Amino acid sequence: MKKTLHIAVVLALAVGMMAAFGAAEDDDSESTDVEVTIAEQTAVDVKPDQLTYSDMEPGMDPTSPSDVPDSDRNFTAVEIENIGSTHIDRIWAETSYPASNPFGTGDAEAYDAGNFIQVRVPDIDAGTNPLVEADQNQFHFVNRIEFLDELDDAPSYIQVDPADFDEQDDTQYVGRIRAGEYEWFFVVNDNNDDQCVQGEVRVGNTPHTPTELGTYDFTDGNNGANDASETNGWTSLSVEELAGASHGAAASRLRLSFADEGATNDGDTDRAYGLLTSCDDNLPHVVANTYNSFWEVSSELGDNMDLTEPEVDTDLEDAVSGVEDILDASTAGEALAPGQSFALDTTVEVPQGVAQGSVEEGTLTILVTSDPAL
Repeated sequence: MKKTLHIAVVLALAVGMMAAFGAAEDDDSESTDVEVTIAEQTAVDVKPDQLTYSDMEPGMDPTSPSDVPDSDRNFTAVEIENIGSTHIDRIWAETSYPASNPFGTGDAEAYDAGNFIQVRVPDIDAGTNPLVEADQNQFHFVNRIEFLDELDDAPSYIQVDPADFDEQDDTQYVGRIRAGEYEWFFVVNDNNDDQCVQGEVRVGNTPHTPTELGTYDFTDGNNGANDASETNGWTSLSVEELAGASHGAAASRLRLSFADEGATNDGDTDRAYGLLTSCDDNLPHVVANTYNSFWEVSSELGDNMDLTEPEVDTDLEDAVSGVEDILDASTAGEALAPGQSFALDTTVEVPQGVAQGSVEEGTLTILVTSDPAL
């Protein structure tokens, strides 16, 4: 090591001597123009790519801010970032769901965690908050699936008017919209040969809870839709076939009113959903839909999403009351610009009656389109 250091010193001295006795230096430079053209690219990054919620208790109280859980790593949201080159003008979501009714199976893996995930759009800077109604500022399921039972399998205390239906062509189903410890019973009166795409949904005005029976009488005489004092009555939603889809759609929003009317924090005020109905493939169900504008389309097209393709039959944002985009921009100022991001709040809400154990892993998928003209 000493030899190496010695040589380095000698070389330095030699260079210094040449600089002292040599000619003066000249400078020169020349520039090269650099031009780059960016291709059109639509791309989105969603992080984190894993949300884990452990030791969740069934029947959480959705009116209590303290019951809104964070993930195991304290993630409270997913960050949606435009990593492409064009302005993103539409953002919607899709969640996975179980293939059949898991309740009563006693098997945790029969459930799908995607059916428990909720999202909330916070106030977004730069004019990118697309929400038009205050009630959408609460946590909502994206496309929550609730399965239906035929009348014989419903709780014995549910009362209906079976005499109004022809056993040959018409069917009644009973279901419940679940939100933590709250359950709103409803009856689907189908009049389209067991497809549930036409008819009526009678939704209870008062939820069933561990301490309250809630609305149980869905007969004609207990219709409280036109009388606010009839808290245990039901509200009628007419259902018409949705063009280009295998579902019917309620003409007005499904509104869930919680018992605690004074609550104002997080997910504890009334929630509103677009309601879709279907009994296709012998799997009667409803969809409480908020942010999946292209139900039955997104998962089929996947990464090759093209809203001009023939497979895209229905834009639910325009066709179904209560279904919204997370973002729907018409100007560059409203759109998500390249490099811009925002947080979409996330949590889970586990209803009553979920079996103990590890629930089947689910997915929350974010889908986007872009408009190069913005």
